[in-house]
Amino acid sequence: MTTSNIQSIELETRKGQPGVDLWFADKQFGAVLPGVVKDVDYEPGYGNYMVVESIDPLTQQKVDVLYGHLNQSYFKPGDKITAGTAVGKQGGTGNVVSADKTIASVDFLAPAPRGSKSKTPYRNFIPLRKWVVDGIKAGTL
Repeated sequence: MTTSNIQSIELETRKGQPGVDLWFADKQFGAVLPGVVKDVDYEPGYGNYMVVESIDPLTQQKVDVLYGHLNQSYFKPGDKITAGTAVGKQGGTGNVVSADKTIASVDFLAPAPRGSKSKTPYRNFIPLRKWVVDGIKAGTL
C-alpha cells in the first residue's frame, strides 16, 4: 500500500468508532499491520469483513484489526498477511455512505476468540490509529 494509492483518509468519530475510513484509487484494500487472519464473515453494519490478529507496534499488545466493507476478501482464517498486502477489494457491502458507494474501513478491536463477533474497541486505538494514519501519509505503510 502506498500513499499514491490513497485517495482519502477520514478518522471515524461517529459513536467513538475505533478506526479509520480509507478510499483507495485502485480499490485494492491494503493491510495496515501484519498478522494472521482470524475470521472472514458478514454482518449488516460492516458487510463483508475480515479480522486479523495483529500486534500493536506501540504497545506490543495483541489487537484485532477488522477490515470492513470488502467487496471481496482474498484470504481465509489461518492465512498470514504482511502490512501492505491487499486483503481484499474495497466495496460497498454493509452500511456505506460515500460518493462512489465504496469504502475501506479499518477498526482496531480488543482481542477476542475466533468466531466471537465481538466489536469491543481496543483500549489503545487512538494512538494506534494516529500511528497508522501518520504512516500512510508519510508513505511508510
